[in-house]
Amino acid sequence: QPFRPRSSSHSNAPWPAAIPSTGSSVAEEWGSSIEALYAALPEAHQKRLAEVPDLAARLQVRAFSAGAERTPAVAALETLRLDILRLQAGTIAEPELTADLDAVRKLGEEVDRVVAATVEVAKLTR
Repeated sequence: QPFRPRSSSHSNAPWPAAIPSTGSSVAEEWGSSIEALYAALPEAHQKRLAEVPDLAARLQVRAFSAGAERTPAVAALETLRLDILRLQAGTIAEPELTADLDAVRKLGEEVDRVVAATVEVAKLTR
């Protein structure tokens, strides 16, 4: 049984019911968590970080796939989720989160390139 802390009345952040055991489960949990965390941000933050939902959705799709793109996509989802939690807790400033978003976006673009290359190789080897 994985460790699960008691829910805290001091936290608005959702806590997964269990630690997911597969990449797909992790992607699903963290994708849902990112959506909830983003929705809980003040409107001003949401406007400045408007790309977060789309970026999270794209990464989640990649995290559900099999292959080389799964691990970096899951890692990027976790980075995004943790940064939004840090923003809510006040331990990271928005410029730092924006810099991390740039890194996550670049990772997502790299994952997209790997997928495209894999598709091309598959076409050539048929």
